[in-house]
Amino acid sequence: MNKELYWVKILNYYTNKGIFSNGLTLPFLIGCSYINSKKQNVFSISEIISDFTRYEMPITLMKCPQINEYIFNIMDSESLKHKSFYREINNIYTTDNSLNEIKNTNELKLFFEDRYRSLNILNENRFSRDNNTPNKWREFDSKEENTIKEILFQGSQK
Repeated sequence: MNKELYWVKILNYYTNKGIFSNGLTLPFLIGCSYINSKKQNVFSISEIISDFTRYEMPITLMKCPQINEYIFNIMDSESLKHKSFYREINNIYTTDNSLNEIKNTNELKLFFEDRYRSLNILNENRFSRDNNTPNKWREFDSKEENTIKEILFQGSQK
């Protein structure tokens, strides 16, 4: 499977199934790269944000009020009609005012690297937000891991 496109499959699946409406966190997407690569050549925060900037479709970024965390998604067709209203940082469109102080892609990368390094969640493989406990991250549960594997390896194992 193409490493560059694993996150597109994940975002499209979760959006199309109605599992979420606004997006997924960077730790969740990076955790999916661990499953995709079997813990080799995984994406860093810097790499995945760089990937977002090169993707053919605009990427949205906002702070989700339900989980109080930043989430990314591929811009939907309705938002695409109004993308000129959003602030752009090199193909990443902020759809709220949560990151107005960020001026460019490098600052965006540093912001998220600092944020997740300080929480120490990526080194501990805590990629999923615990929706029942504020500001708590946990490892993928078996349902999440199985869903991710199904999405990433669908059709490749017969």
